Amino acid sequence: MPLANVASVKLLEKIGMRRESHLREKELIKGRWYDNFLYAILEHEWKAN
Repeated sequence: MPLANVASVKLLEKIGMRRESHLREKELIKGRWYDNFLYAILEHEWKAN
């Protein structure tokens, strides 16, 4: 399934966050299944950025 919000993903990755989880077909909204992604950054990575 394609990403629904490509701009948000690009921003998260630009500030140094990494995708740590991909939950496939996690939410059913108006008859359509959507994937969820979990992004994270460690404190020392954030401070170095």
